[in-house]
Amino acid sequence: MPFDFIYGNDDYLTEQAARERWNEMTAGLDADFSVNIIDGRCQKVDEVETLVNNVRGAVQTVGLFGGTRAVWIKSVSFITDSVVGRAEGTTTALEDLKPLLEKNNPEETRILITATPIDKRLSFFKWLSSNTGTGKSKEISSFETLDAASLDEIAKKKFLKFEPQAAELFLQKVGASARALENELEKLSLYLGSNERKIAKVELQNVIDMTSVIAEAEFFEPMEAFYSRKADWALDSARRYFSTRKDADLRPILAAFFNRNRLLMMIRAYEAEGLCRIGARGVQWTPKADEYKARMGAEKTPFNLFVQNPWYLGKLSQEATRFTLLELKKIHADLFNLFEQSVQNRDQANALEAFFVRHLPVNAASV
Repeated sequence: MPFDFIYGNDDYLTEQAARERWNEMTAGLDADFSVNIIDGRCQKVDEVETLVNNVRGAVQTVGLFGGTRAVWIKSVSFITDSVVGRAEGTTTALEDLKPLLEKNNPEETRILITATPIDKRLSFFKWLSSNTGTGKSKEISSFETLDAASLDEIAKKKFLKFEPQAAELFLQKVGASARALENELEKLSLYLGSNERKIAKVELQNVIDMTSVIAEAEFFEPMEAFYSRKADWALDSARRYFSTRKDADLRPILAAFFNRNRLLMMIRAYEAEGLCRIGARGVQWTPKADEYKARMGAEKTPFNLFVQNPWYLGKLSQEATRFTLLELKKIHADLFNLFEQSVQNRDQANALEAFFVRHLPVNAASV
């Protein structure tokens, strides 16, 4: 049962890996007569049935001049939890596809199947991933868990080196999209002039100036700027947020502020109680914290500091050191006032700027 199966939930990364494998499989083959790419994106059940018929024709048809052929069933979209993926007609069509793959002779036809996104619970996915035979099954990881260290490894290919704060902000602004990350790294590389003879350092200001806000995740630059205690950046980001977005609303930012500030207060309070120490490696728990850990359990909630992601907790701990517990308490109380102003539809942009001025050391020239 010789075929290759490459899959993942990031279409860009999956496409890159598949393209490399496809180049290997088609090396030496005639592109006009021996290579066949079949689009696997199907929006309807009858399109899945047509796909199976096209695969049958490509696999069973002998080439005009004989020799080895290659077939790429590209970007299959129905091995996922969707209306098409769950349809009985799709299941029937895929059962018809299995014998074609089982009986395929790799000396005659090299088959590559790529799929994104995928649902590993589906029976056809399980069949594909475990029945490649002499072929290969390969999962391409997405960037959903990308951290600063991993970013540095990717940035090396563009001859870039991120400063720690710059890496954190870059990840928050760009998110987990591999295509967006590639584009933004290319933009920084061109701007900084990095090449094999010059490793360019990416500083925080470079990311502020050059990197677009792409992430769909809960990210708001004003909050990042505020907890960096860089007042000029905070005020500038607040003004930019309200001037560039037609649907700018303070309330989503406030939700993120409340969550972040609560965690920072907890870190400072735990430190004051001797439950942890804050150092260069982040939060280090003391033996005194063991009893509290047992009480809190392993359930991941916004109020359980012990189960937060270690990298994220380390980032927060560095932010916490920039504020005293009393300052964080005053900020939290003022967030409630800011929320009331936002609900009353007052001038949200001015309200946020005034909040920044009250809690950050602002230069007169910045106001």
